[in-house]
Amino acid sequence: MITNYSIMCKYCGSPNVVKFGTLEGIQRYWCKDCKRKFVNNDALPKMKTPITSIADALSCYYGGMPLDAIQRHLNQQHGIYLAESAI
Repeated sequence: MITNYSIMCKYCGSPNVVKFGTLEGIQRYWCKDCKRKFVNNDALPKMKTPITSIADALSCYYGGMPLDAIQRHLNQQHGIYLAESAI
């Protein structure tokens, strides 16, 4: 196994991670320190939605936009579809 030092563990922050195969075409990693698997994306641990999309949705919501408009905005800007109940 090849250690990749540019990838940091999402859970413990350790650089001691190795590639752990792919799932549906997405590269997965395994942390040797905390023994957890993760995907290197900008989402929070145990979440699939990136932080930037969450921040954008909250900004729109507190700005007074209705939920259906926020839903359209996220779909157009980030290419993701979230149900109104998820927003």
